Amino acid sequence: MIQLFQSCSNLTSISLRLMPLYCGHDFDYRTSLTDDSLKALSRYCPKLQVVEFTFTFCNAAYPSEIGFTQEGIIMLIQSCPIRVVMLNGATIFYDEGMKALSSSQLLERLELMDCNGITDAGIGFMMCAPSLISLTLQQCERVTDHGMAKFVSS
Repeated sequence: MIQLFQSCSNLTSISLRLMPLYCGHDFDYRTSLTDDSLKALSRYCPKLQVVEFTFTFCNAAYPSEIGFTQEGIIMLIQSCPIRVVMLNGATIFYDEGMKALSSSQLLERLELMDCNGITDAGIGFMMCAPSLISLTLQQCERVTDHGMAKFVSS
């Protein structure tokens, strides 16, 4: 992936569907995207504005299958002029990540699907996001009506 990103300096949008692949060790499966890949993406694609990661067949009981960490996503968002973030099945994304996202000056749209590490507290952080105009949540089971009511009333 890193070599691919090195030749994409004008990239403004990326949409990846990621599935864990066998890595040659005992029962080690993970996607091909790592924190180093995300670092390369932020370094070689400085115009990146839209990020969409969809995780397929990643088991929530094995977060290492995703291949990168919440810190990798945060670093990417803080390093590029990201306006749109879409995460589907990101079992490694929690309220701490939401807190970091809330300080993004350019983030306008956030879509979270099946991100069960997010709670009402994480949604509460987004009340401070200066440019957020659209928040979409689907199947984020730990976000309650109470948390959404508090967000909407802010």
